[in-house]
Amino acid sequence: MPPGKQSQFDWGIFSYLDSRGTKRNIPGLYVTLGRSRKSYLEFALSADIFGLMTALLNAFFYFGGLTDVFLIDHMKTVVIGGNTKDGWEFNSQVADLANFLDGC
Repeated sequence: MPPGKQSQFDWGIFSYLDSRGTKRNIPGLYVTLGRSRKSYLEFALSADIFGLMTALLNAFFYFGGLTDVFLIDHMKTVVIGGNTKDGWEFNSQVADLANFLDGC
């Protein structure tokens, strides 16, 4: 795979101890470039569409641009329905972001 061709991203849940020693969980979006394996991690208040779009845009700035292909697992933030036989239904806000970025 040529450099800059592919990236992948997914949410993860990370644990930490707050100032009172209570264990807390926070979502983080982990983005990795396919060839170099260079990675970016951003924590978010929520793993919703707004957290996803913010973290993705920040990752693109960090990497200095976009890749041609994005690999994802069956993220609930992105894929909202469908199946392998009939096709997948994507969150319209993610589709809008992809269309906007395609023009950049």
